[in-house]
Amino acid sequence: EWEREKETMVVVKAKQTDIIELDVGGRVFKTTRATLCAQPDTLLSAMFSGRWEDNVQRDPETGAVFIDCNPALFELLLDHLRALQLDPEKKLPSPSPEQKAVWETMLTYWGFTHTKLSPVTVVALERFSAEYSNPAFALTGGNTMATLVSEVNPFVYAIVDGSVGMGEKCTLKFRSIGRNHGFGFGVIPESDVAVMSSTSDTGVFGGRGVVFWSDGTTKPFGRTWTTSPPFGFPPGSLVELCIDARDTSAPTVEVTSHLELPKLNLPTEWQKYRVAFCIMDASCGFEIVSVE
Repeated sequence: EWEREKETMVVVKAKQTDIIELDVGGRVFKTTRATLCAQPDTLLSAMFSGRWEDNVQRDPETGAVFIDCNPALFELLLDHLRALQLDPEKKLPSPSPEQKAVWETMLTYWGFTHTKLSPVTVVALERFSAEYSNPAFALTGGNTMATLVSEVNPFVYAIVDGSVGMGEKCTLKFRSIGRNHGFGFGVIPESDVAVMSSTSDTGVFGGRGVVFWSDGTTKPFGRTWTTSPPFGFPPGSLVELCIDARDTSAPTVEVTSHLELPKLNLPTEWQKYRVAFCIMDASCGFEIVSVE
């Protein structure tokens, strides 16, 4: 719908510092053009990018641009856009449960369905996959705990049940268990799950994956790893891994722990993402403690 509206807008000279006065459902707002255009490829950014002067509806007395929608929710949208300019990673406030349906309708109308503001499906990855985790792992606690029961060389994989698709998000918290050991954890494409579960040879696997290693490095599965202490994640370390594919053009994976690890981009062509762990030392493993 908004694609058709964009085509009718007239190009005029505009500056990002311009102050725009809005009348939203009878309530007056003032903001900058930069804020209204903070999220590209939306109806809102197109409307105020300099192609709107002869097409928008205005209050005949004040000249303010009239927008017929819920003023409280539009104010929340402006707050989100301002926050994105200052800190794109900032956790943004959400509307009340009573307003959620109207909020989602408004975001859809204004073309925010491809952005972090859009309604998001939160995926729960609660347990390890009995089907795809290597048999060298003992799965206990309702499959929330994976412990390697014998020494293997090279690594074998414990794969979490379920995947995260485009437009979705998942935060998984886990802790390392057993003695101090080297391990890797991260994200693999859904299409490679069967390959990983059928072999313990990382060379055969070919090194795909976006992986964090216990020595604080980030290297794909199948490449070099550290097998000597000290490791960055001692036994009992609590780690949070977040896959965020709400922005379908730039999905990411981020790890929160006592180490400073970089946020990494995920390949868009994978489309669906699985969480995987790898280890080679017996009596070591991982426990999923919570999922958001």
